[in-house]
Amino acid sequence: MPFETSVLKLLEQAEREGRSTLLEPELYSLLREGGLDTPAFFALERTGDLKAQVQSIPGSRAVVKVVSPAITHKTEMGGVAIVDNTPEAIVQGASDIFASVLEKGGEELLETVKGVIVSEFVENDGALGSQLFAGLRFTPDMGPVLALGFGGLEAEALAANFKGGEATTIFSPALSTPEEGLAKFLKSYAGRLMTGQTREAKCRTSPEALLDVIRFFGRLANECSNQSPDGFTILDFEINPLFLSKGKVVAVDAFLRFGREFHQEKSVDTRKVFRLLNPKTAAITGVSAKNLNVGRVILRNLLREQFPRDDIRVVRPGAVEGDEIDGVVCVPSITELPWTADLMVVAVGADLVPGTVEEVMTSQKAHSLVLIAGGMGETEGGKKKAEALKEALASARAEGRFAPVMVGPNCLGVRSRPGRYDTLFIPQIKLPMPSGKVSNAALVSQSGAFMITRMNRIPVLDPPYAISTGNQLDLTYTDFVEAFLEDPQIDVMAVYIEGFKPLD
Repeated sequence: MPFETSVLKLLEQAEREGRSTLLEPELYSLLREGGLDTPAFFALERTGDLKAQVQSIPGSRAVVKVVSPAITHKTEMGGVAIVDNTPEAIVQGASDIFASVLEKGGEELLETVKGVIVSEFVENDGALGSQLFAGLRFTPDMGPVLALGFGGLEAEALAANFKGGEATTIFSPALSTPEEGLAKFLKSYAGRLMTGQTREAKCRTSPEALLDVIRFFGRLANECSNQSPDGFTILDFEINPLFLSKGKVVAVDAFLRFGREFHQEKSVDTRKVFRLLNPKTAAITGVSAKNLNVGRVILRNLLREQFPRDDIRVVRPGAVEGDEIDGVVCVPSITELPWTADLMVVAVGADLVPGTVEEVMTSQKAHSLVLIAGGMGETEGGKKKAEALKEALASARAEGRFAPVMVGPNCLGVRSRPGRYDTLFIPQIKLPMPSGKVSNAALVSQSGAFMITRMNRIPVLDPPYAISTGNQLDLTYTDFVEAFLEDPQIDVMAVYIEGFKPLD
């Protein structure tokens, strides 16, 4: 049976029983199916004849552990016993565990106990470097993350007291090969100690054995988790510890939690991002004919940057033929634009943004939008508006309908030297922007204030693109980074990040 099928069957069985975790006998089976060593073991059911269920396992001693989906920390409940490897001692150990659970947790907790797992006792001297921790966790921003380091009861304390990266190594099995993950771990103190690479260290295991552990988790992360909208995601899977002895790695304790979750990695056509950054036509909403408001400042910025006047339109409700602002033709609605604008700057209040976006999607009159408005995401009402826009975009894209890409809301927007426009509406007299030779470094920042102050303080570094992403309702850092990777003029990217969107 393929490994993926075995994993799926275990998770489905647990789900049918109302569990979001796997029990230890199931985990031992999963580990063995994935090519890792476990102690020899068998299970005893609490309600049956215990002595009749006892099987033969190697060694003079045995480990008896409680099996219950409600008991995570077995030792605290008296759920672990090391006994002589005889039927009588094993049965007594199991009975003592049931009694301890009843005393400490009550009848209700005892009812969750399915029985015990009995495994061979694996020798371990407990010295530093003799136990390995391996843990896989699914995180919304990074996806699967794998940690390797010192194991045992003191794993957390060791990780906290060693220099970062020395006791525990963290990497992505989705972005790194198993060999790259191993190379990183072997550079840490924990990795060097376990493989005998430090002074007077005892070689506990081989790099090849550690590679098997990393490959096991890599298969789980990349083939058995977060693969489809109706599938399973492995949320946490910890093996602590794996005993290292005589070159072997043996998993002796494990925990796995799963759920019906799915996180889709967003994919944006970089050609649309390039169109946004290098538009041939532009439209602006929210331009005042009388005052120097945000929309008017942005319009004048475009003209200052020598964006062709004839390729700009001001969308102004009530405009009639012949109306102009700063020599730019006005149209009464988005629908009346003479072409589909490569870029539309939406400089209206937050309340008007949903209607504006709806008109764009209906009329198909703008390929990209820069949403200047604040108040979308900061208040409860604003959050609902933002969520509705996200759902409208996602629905249109899923159905193959027209949908623009969007920057913002709550952003200063974009300054594109190649695109000959600037939506950064801070007047030049207050905050002059660089105006010298265009550099090869692009800036992407969630904070517009952070971005423009960096630009002002280092005027010699005039970026061809400076992007304030704001609340990232649609386009995020990664969309611009991926676009710049395809731009031969960009050699350096400076990215200021305050938080990630899913899988970014």
